[in-house]
Amino acid sequence: MTLLRSCAPALFALACGAAPKVEKVEPPNWWAPHTYNPVQVLVTGTGLHGATVTSASKNIKTEIRFGSEDGRYLFVYLDIARNAAAGAYRFEVKSAKSDAGSDAGGTSFTFALERPLDARGRFQGFSPDDVIYLLMPDRFANGDPSNDSPPEFGRPADRNTVPAYHGGDLRGVREHLGYLKDLGVTGIWMTPVYKNSNTTASPYHGYHTVDFFDVEPLFGTMAEFRGLVDAAHAAGIKVVEDHPGGTGARDGGQIPKGTGILYDVAYHMECRILAPRRSATSASCEAWRTQCCVRKACLPSLTATWRIPPWLA
Repeated sequence: MTLLRSCAPALFALACGAAPKVEKVEPPNWWAPHTYNPVQVLVTGTGLHGATVTSASKNIKTEIRFGSEDGRYLFVYLDIARNAAAGAYRFEVKSAKSDAGSDAGGTSFTFALERPLDARGRFQGFSPDDVIYLLMPDRFANGDPSNDSPPEFGRPADRNTVPAYHGGDLRGVREHLGYLKDLGVTGIWMTPVYKNSNTTASPYHGYHTVDFFDVEPLFGTMAEFRGLVDAAHAAGIKVVEDHPGGTGARDGGQIPKGTGILYDVAYHMECRILAPRRSATSASCEAWRTQCCVRKACLPSLTATWRIPPWLA
């Protein structure tokens, strides 16, 4: 017992509680004031089981509503006061205390609050009077050849191979806004621009999203995406965002095992909604859920008692 309480041997590190580490925070920022409050934040890392998350700010209250048993994920809800100032806020993450009462350690992460965008010239929606041009960034125009063939993917863009990336990007779209304007286009609908690339396939179309809070590096950067939207608005062209909520990369497929919670949620809901039309039984959906959730960081069983909004059931 003395050894267990002292936490000296590495063998007992898990029993005594390992220091938490934060690898990612999603979303990385929010806006204040905002009509959506509290905000759900997914913290990904290690050693997070039983951890606490606090902020020194009196304008932000934290509540942990779920943590995976393997210590990989925490769902933290942030209640943000309407008068909270814009800026970067530091959050302290402390591990659960050991049997001896000592703290195994802690870490921190930064979460940014920004002022809402000026609504003038934005968020106008679209109507039957609009002419929407659907385009696939990778297949439209190549404005920046330097991002065509990232070395980490081990294969270059190749316009002679249909399923390969061809090199189109956000800069290419921006450089051709005048062309689209001359066509009479009042809005552009791009296939997803979220981070999407991986080392096992070439999802040039954008529908294998692995990160909804980043831009596909083969298409450009977040700054270039914002610049494109601003330039389109200045030209009187709306931008429709394609959000592939139910077609993200599968866990263990396009993304590393254990990072597919967003896909798990979408697929789980899809099973509930579409099973009758797809001849997919609850048993088959449950079998898939069990397979993908061996890490114990997924949704409850289909047979568990949990609330589903009437419109989603």
